[in-house]
Order: sequence, then structure tokens, then C-alpha cells
Amino acid sequence: MASSENQGIQIALIIFVILTVVLSITTFLFFRQYDSASMERDQARTEAATANNTARSAQEEINMLKSQVIGFPEDATLTDIQNALAADMAIYAATYPDAQKTYRQVLVYLHDNTLQEARDQANKATEDNQRLILENQQREAARQAQIKQHSDAAAAAEANLRQQQTAFQATVAGLEKTKNDLQTRLDEVRAQMDQLNAESTKKIADLTGVIQNLENTLLTRTREIEEIRTETFEVPDGLIQTVNLPTGTVYINLGRADNLRRAVMFSVHDQQSNTLQGDGLKARIEVTDVLGEHLAQAKIVEDQVANPILRGDFVYSPLWHPGRKVRFAFAGVMDLDGDGKSDRQAIHDLVRVHGSEIDAEITDAGQRTGQITLETRYLVLGDQPDEGEALQGFSQLQAEARQVGTQIISFRKFLDLVGWKDSQRVLQFGKVADPTDFLKPVPDGGRRSSQGSTSDQFRRRDPRELRTAPAEEQRPQRNAAPAPM
Repeated sequence: MASSENQGIQIALIIFVILTVVLSITTFLFFRQYDSASMERDQARTEAATANNTARSAQEEINMLKSQVIGFPEDATLTDIQNALAADMAIYAATYPDAQKTYRQVLVYLHDNTLQEARDQANKATEDNQRLILENQQREAARQAQIKQHSDAAAAAEANLRQQQTAFQATVAGLEKTKNDLQTRLDEVRAQMDQLNAESTKKIADLTGVIQNLENTLLTRTREIEEIRTETFEVPDGLIQTVNLPTGTVYINLGRADNLRRAVMFSVHDQQSNTLQGDGLKARIEVTDVLGEHLAQAKIVEDQVANPILRGDFVYSPLWHPGRKVRFAFAGVMDLDGDGKSDRQAIHDLVRVHGSEIDAEITDAGQRTGQITLETRYLVLGDQPDEGEALQGFSQLQAEARQVGTQIISFRKFLDLVGWKDSQRVLQFGKVADPTDFLKPVPDGGRRSSQGSTSDQFRRRDPRELRTAPAEEQRPQRNAAPAPM
């Protein structure tokens, strides 16, 4: 047993010794190769440094050659230089042999050729100079011959000029005589023209008088036509159907079928009046509600206690007519409330409410707007302006209205026909009071009452009856004068 253990130890020892020898040999070889590689590396570094220095020197020489010798930037590539060389050679040395196309040889070639060309040009210039001298001598000889020829011609021309001057003087004398004859004829014609002008002036004056007479006649005829037109065409727009005095309302036979709108104002005229010019004016009403095709309710704006509204009275408005628009023109200062200020905007609103239109107008500043046409029904004249463009336009608009037959009415008459009433009017007492603003005094013993039978128009109605709107009735014909009631 002990012998076997010794053999194992011996074997292990032998193996260890072998491994130690092998490891030593391997280590020796490794260090030997490392020393050789270190030497080779140092040698390679030395060679690389030498090569870098050589390359750096070569690059510096190349950069100097590029920039200072052949004129290219240092970053130019060989391809760029070759392309530029080919382009330069194609321009400056196209006929030079390709094998010798270098910048140095081309410069020598260009220098020699340029010098030769300069010599050739100098020789040619010398020959040209000699030729020009000869030609100049020939021209001088020809010029002398021409001078002699022109001198002879000038002498002949001078002689001819003297002859022409003599003939011209004779012509001037003839023209002077003709001028005198023409002046005499001109004086005769002027005398005839003066006589004709005098006769024309007299005829114009005569014709002006005739025209003035015709204008006066036309004005007279226009006024007559306006009077006839006023009496013929100013017919009522409708009739009063029912009167409710306690509530201050009336019913008229106008409605939706007549294009009637709220706020339209009418003047009420007595049924016995012949015209609507103000003789029979008894009240003013304003439409408050349109109830039917030919029925509307209106409130009494102003009336007369002594002359109450009756059934069958006429209603009329120059601003509104059934089924058509009334067209107006306005001129002058229009003051509704007597405060001395223009109320033109209120007039515009009044016309607009009634559905009418304004064709022409002279503003307060004198500016003209629109034109009067044959469709213009009325020209309403306010207070006449003092001066300036407003006064001129005031007169011009009247003349145009007369020419087309437009009816001219005053501003106050317009307000009466419209049925306008100043809602802000204040009663004044004392010396400045207006007697028409107050009711007539009641006699002693109170108001008298009738002891006899009264008409249905004045009979006190049952309130239940007043709440029922009257039936629509037939309106009067506008194309015929109203028949007396």
C-alpha cells in the first residue's frame, strides 16, 4: 500500500517538473517575441515619422505650387486643376501641340506669337500710313478742282440772285397793290357785317320780347291748368263711416286693400264743401288700426266743437292715395313748431310714414338733390331763404315745377292737408295768447241743449254698439268730383 502511494507521488512530481520546464520555455519564447515586436514597433514609428515629414514637405510644396505658381486654391483637387488646364489650353493654345501644352511652354509660345503679331501690325500700320498719304494727296488735288468748280458756281448763283431780287421786288409791289385792294374790300365787308349785326340785334330784341310774352302766356296758362287741376283731381280719399265722439275715434272706409298703414294722417272736410282747399276743413285724424280690406280705425287729433265730424264727411291726404305713391318736392325753410329751427327731418319722417316719396329737394345748406319729373305731384314751399345757393335753388325749383305742371303749395297748406298737429303745443296766456287756442265762452246758464229731435249723427250711442266695428262700405270714386251730400 505504501509502495503504491510513493509511485503516485513520483508520477505527480515528474508531471510537475515537466510542466515547469514547458512553462519556462514558453515564457522565454514569449518575452523574446515581445522584445522583437517592440523593436519592430519603434522602427515603424521612426519610419512613419520620417514619411509624415516627407509627406508634409511634399504637401507644402504642392500647396505653394498651387497657390503661388499656377494660381489655384490650396484645397483644389487634381481633377479641378486638370479641367482648368484643359479649358485654358482650349482658349489660349488651341493650335499648340498637345504633348507640349504646359503653362511654361504656352507662355513662351504666347509671348513669341504676341511679339510677332505686334511686329506684323507695325509693318501693316506703316504700309497703311504710306497708302493714306498717297490717298490724301489725291483727295487734295480733287478738292482744289472742286473748290474752283464751286467758286464758278457761286459767281453764277450770285448773278442769278440779283435777277431773282429784281423779280421779287416787282412781285412785292404787285402784292402790296393786292393787299390794298383786299383791305378796301375788307372794310366794305366789315361795314356790311356791322349793319347785319345791328339788324340781328334788333331782331333778337324783338324775338326776346315775343319770347317774354310767350313765357307770360305760358305762366298764365300753367296757373289756369293748376287751378283746373286742383278743382278736378283733388277728390276725397275716403269717407267717415262711423263717429264715436266720447272715445275720440272714427271709422273710415279705407283698409288693407288700399295699402293703408298706421300713423297715416287725414284732414276731415265737410261733406257739403266743393273743394278740399281748406274751406271745409273741420278736423284731423290719424289711423291707429287697419281692421279690414276697406275699414280702418282712426283717432281724432284735432276737431271743432262747433263743427263736429259727421258720418259721410270726406277724408283727404296729399301724402297718401289708395294704391299709389304721391311724389313731392320741397324747398325753403320748414319750421313746424315755430322755434326758428328747421324741422326737415320730421318732414321726411312724415312723408315716409305715409308711403310717399321725395323726388327733389333744396336742403337748408342750399344743396340740390333729385329732379322734378312729370310724376311729381306737389312742390311744397317753405319760408324763402335770405340769400346764397339756397335762394337760387328755391327759385330754380319753382321754375322747373311750372314747366312740368307740378302743383305748388305752401308749407302751411301742406300741413293742413296732411292733418298735422303740434303735439307739444302749449297754451299761452296774456297778451301773446292766441284766441283760437281756447273754446268759445259758454253763455250764462250753461250750454244749451236741443229740445227737438236730433239726427242719428248726434244721438248718444249705446257703449255696446260702439264696441262693434262698422261694416265696410263702398269708397267714393277718385276720378270723379264728390257729389254733394
